[in-house]
Amino acid sequence: MGIEIVDWKSDPKGYSTGGYDIYMKPRDMAVLGYMYMNGGKINNTQIVTQDWINESLIPTWINNGIQWGPLTDYNYGYLCGWVK
Repeated sequence: MGIEIVDWKSDPKGYSTGGYDIYMKPRDMAVLGYMYMNGGKINNTQIVTQDWINESLIPTWINNGIQWGPLTDYNYGYLCGWVK
């Protein structure tokens, strides 16, 4: 996809934090938006399926007392997929 990750925080074991603390240039963020707008494709290459795109946008409306950074009531698609 040609995205350059400027910085991505990791935990003490060296694993990336996954859903947050990723730093990239605005142009690289736009590539992700472009992929969403094009059903998961970039330059006719399927990066993720259309089903994945659709499912990632389904609201979760979770308020389970767990705080995700500054968020407590969130409606964020796959951000909370681990709660299912």
